[in-house]
Amino acid sequence: SSIMKTKMYVITTMSNLHVGSGEYNMGVIDNLVQRDVLNNYPNINSSSLKGALREYFESGVPAEVLTSDRKSFVKEVFGSSPKDKKENMQQGKFRFFEANLLSYPVRSDKTPYMRAITSSVIKELLQKIEAFNIKIDETVSEALQALSKVDVPVGSPYVFKTELNEAIVEDFYLEARYSDIIGENHLSTLNQLFGQRFILMNSEDFTNLCDNNHLPVISRNYLENGESKNLWYEEVVPRFSQFYFTVMLDENKEEEFEKALEAGLVQFGGNSTIGYGYSKVQLLTSINLANYEN
Repeated sequence: SSIMKTKMYVITTMSNLHVGSGEYNMGVIDNLVQRDVLNNYPNINSSSLKGALREYFESGVPAEVLTSDRKSFVKEVFGSSPKDKKENMQQGKFRFFEANLLSYPVRSDKTPYMRAITSSVIKELLQKIEAFNIKIDETVSEALQALSKVDVPVGSPYVFKTELNEAIVEDFYLEARYSDIIGENHLSTLNQLFGQRFILMNSEDFTNLCDNNHLPVISRNYLENGESKNLWYEEVVPRFSQFYFTVMLDENKEEEFEKALEAGLVQFGGNSTIGYGYSKVQLLTSINLANYEN
């Protein structure tokens, strides 16, 4: 029999994401995004996540990347499709857990955007790494530990690049302050994870950023004979947001699974035809955002 191991992946959205909660708001916004029960942060629940990955493996992965037969690979990893005959039903070997918010981009006056993070999210990430016994590099673990211990006052987030000192977070009028509390070696590791310009916020400020009053809302309509038929409003999670999720995987399929993920963009949530939800999925320890931001 094969051995199961657990790994953690990070989703970086390359376009706006709308994973619908199926809830209609009686307020101004028609379609709300999914949120996790505990923190009420935007998330991607495990069935939406698994469905998106399944679809990617069924039709998105370039043919030369999958060495196995595609159909049997998909069935073994994800299980039977609802269309399969009853007697051929089979459970997938992998276990997929929901994707939680890791960082969220905010506009500022000094740079087009900074990635906001908060220590409560980092603490939860570390708890999951420990609970699931996930192997990550010591350097990454130590940098995250250091970050999780920083106490940020409400209303004045910290930045770690001197040129971002006094940057104003737009829409919130928060003024960032430069801090050198995180050592140089930890900083370079964190830059790989969150990019060069991340901003550490108090969790109260972070919660405000991504509540239903502040997520971007996009108006949608369809034209019939050039006439706009109906207008509805949809909440989106902006591009360059990051989520993380855990997978329990079968060692025999692990390498192929990861190669395939690296080979393309996975589309999460609805509205693929208008370019929503296209995302890069990478192993937590092999992200290097610092490279492509320069």
